[in-house]
Amino acid sequence: MTISFRSIVVWLTAALSAAASPASGAAPAPEGSTPRWSLTLYAGQPEDQGSGDAARLQARFYAPGGVAVASNGDVYVADSGNHTIRRIAAAGAVSTVAGTPGMRGATDGLGAAARFNVPSALCIGRDGRIYVADTYSSTIRRIDPSGAVTTLAGAAGDKGAADGDGPAARFNLPQGIAVDSDGNVYVADTYNDTIRMISPAGHVTTLAGQPGQKGFADGPGRAAQFDVPSSIAVDRAGRVYVADQGNSVIRSIDRDGTVRTFAGRPGRTGLVNGASAKARFHEPFGITVGAAGELYVTDTGNHALRRVTPQGEVTTLLTGAPDSASAAAMQGTGAQAGSTGAQAAGTGAQAGAQGRGATAGAALSFPGGIAAAPGAAAGGGAVLYIADGNAILRAASATFKPHAPARKANARTPKGAPAHK
Repeated sequence: MTISFRSIVVWLTAALSAAASPASGAAPAPEGSTPRWSLTLYAGQPEDQGSGDAARLQARFYAPGGVAVASNGDVYVADSGNHTIRRIAAAGAVSTVAGTPGMRGATDGLGAAARFNVPSALCIGRDGRIYVADTYSSTIRRIDPSGAVTTLAGAAGDKGAADGDGPAARFNLPQGIAVDSDGNVYVADTYNDTIRMISPAGHVTTLAGQPGQKGFADGPGRAAQFDVPSSIAVDRAGRVYVADQGNSVIRSIDRDGTVRTFAGRPGRTGLVNGASAKARFHEPFGITVGAAGELYVTDTGNHALRRVTPQGEVTTLLTGAPDSASAAAMQGTGAQAGSTGAQAAGTGAQAGAQGRGATAGAALSFPGGIAAAPGAAAGGGAVLYIADGNAILRAASATFKPHAPARKANARTPKGAPAHK
């Protein structure tokens, strides 16, 4: 399986289900209402990749991979094709935090003097430090608030699976990264098919899976198996979640290292909603935790955004242009097919080749990295940012559609009156 990257980051604002517990301070959804999701342009422009810093809509990106949101609302992007780390300030200006566009490498240094080699994921610690999965260097990098870039673990260009302190450890094209409240960094070591952990002291251990043993198995620590784990997230309780892309499932790892299948069934692909094992995914790529402990998943092969409750119930929130098999599987799920009136259009080489693309306000196309903004939006909604297509998209505020009042059993529509909807 080849590593694929997207050239768009989108911002979604979406209401959580009325049954979910809203975050503290967030207004709950109106009683008897259905959440609605929307998707609009946030920064960059479709079919116009580049590296220019500017105001949001004038800036350009080149195949951004991962996304992270700081506590102040700034959005950070691993701009994979440019080999840089970008920031979209809450006020709207896009700037390059570290690296120089088009200059790949592994050099540590300050800001533009540093070099990356296809950075594909990033996360932000409580102390403001940014951690980067520098995929083609097979290293984990760290950016201090001052802009200084250092190599936290691994050795550039030297793939492997060794545990150890900092530079003694080895990785194999890691694509996912997350950090918990204690400063432990979790890595989806994608082509070792393992999950690694880096302690605050810099010591690297293998949390789950066996290097070189691709497959599927639940169980304790190294008895478990993964197949190209692509993304990783950690909740407030310290439970780790993994988008196990090759198996098309979502996995969880308890604090004691026990691996479980949280949603989906290995080897069974599709776009099916339902409880845990009844749900189906198609090569999910990105995963993030929302304010109420819910998961949001970019179901890449289905061009869809999925939501998984803490109890494992899966729903489809937004979707692009699925193939006929996926479309058939969606019937009866209540999924919303993108924004109202949106039409898919080709956006870039990869999406265009598949005949699926995205324009402002349109459906998803090969969604990748995903991040949830801290807290919740008005009305109990969630604000999400997603890497997808060839630009950066922004969603409108959450809206709610009231449920139609239930009709009485014996009620009839008067002759000549419009049918009740």
